[in-house]
Amino acid sequence: MTRPQLVFIDTETTGLDAVADRLIEVAAVRVNARLRITERFRSLVRPGIPVSLMVQRLTGITAAELGGAPPIDEVYPRFVEFVGDAVVVGQNVGFDLGFLTAAARRRGRRPPAWSSFDTLEASLLLYPELDRHGLDAMAQYLQVEPPAHRALRDAEATVELFAALCGRAAALADPERRLLQGIAWPPLALLDRFRQAPREAPPPLVAAAPSGPAAAGPAALDVQADG
Repeated sequence: MTRPQLVFIDTETTGLDAVADRLIEVAAVRVNARLRITERFRSLVRPGIPVSLMVQRLTGITAAELGGAPPIDEVYPRFVEFVGDAVVVGQNVGFDLGFLTAAARRRGRRPPAWSSFDTLEASLLLYPELDRHGLDAMAQYLQVEPPAHRALRDAEATVELFAALCGRAAALADPERRLLQGIAWPPLALLDRFRQAPREAPPPLVAAAPSGPAAAGPAALDVQADG
């Protein structure tokens, strides 16, 4: 089975609004069929607007560093060339793509029509027993090197999460797999193409049929009580 090219991306930004805020760092890593990183791309981006002290402390990226960074006009074409026609993978990838799309449109560029895969969506479905599915929480659960609110490290952490998701998909029991196939869940096909050895068997997504006295209904319970 032919495997598509995968590029894992992450961004750091001045805030959460793709229209009002700006990119301050972009990164991407390309992987091979065994999910080993083969190429890396990283660049700071001069935002052209003030960067809050909170963001500087969160990322460790200073205003002075950003003042000497290349503008998005220089970074964006190189980033697009690096990604090429690969499937773009990211944690809450719509956030990153939203900022990249907004950056392109502000410069009159047409954003690439990349196919994408969201590891957050897949984590929510394949790890239902967890309360939190952010990249920090997933890295802690999987016992891998944690993300650092820096684009390159977070992209690398997402590769490790994706590998775990592939293992989870491989360990699905038949009822769970039929359920996902029945709703035509698109991520399943990609996870299957990069099949990995599972870390552990996942808990059932489909509730098991009840057994024992409770399953027999009220009449059975009455008989048992009378006996």
